[in-house]
Amino acid sequence: MEKNTLAEGARTVDETAPDGLSTLSDRDIIAEFSHQDSLLQAYRQQFLVAETFTAAVAATTVFSNPTIALALAFLGIVILVGWILVTRSRARVLYYWDRKLRLLGAYREVFDRRDLEPSATMWARFWLGGDPIGVFQLAFGVFWAFLIFFAL
Repeated sequence: MEKNTLAEGARTVDETAPDGLSTLSDRDIIAEFSHQDSLLQAYRQQFLVAETFTAAVAATTVFSNPTIALALAFLGIVILVGWILVTRSRARVLYYWDRKLRLLGAYREVFDRRDLEPSATMWARFWLGGDPIGVFQLAFGVFWAFLIFFAL
């Protein structure tokens, strides 16, 4: 027996845009947006934990063993660059699906991010990065510069 997807509320969106995507249902767009948002948040958390741990170990060894602190500082810089690049690319993918989500007529009122963005997304972007560089990313950059100065 064949399922009637229109009866289940899975209205399809006409994808005739030059981006080459096949016809997507509302449910597919919402699921993909949610998936991309979860990925972005997970990457932010993982990089924040990696930076914090590396910074803590480097800070405790800067006066007792400056060579290890210097090596950890360079590792921290690599992690920081990765954090900036990965979250920026993940944010771009999320914005792409956000634009698709805004095209859905039935969900336009619910998912209009202008009302929700100032409270959640804007603060996550401000503190943890994404499209611009976040406060924590800048703070770690300054920390690594000072640590390298003290280690040398």
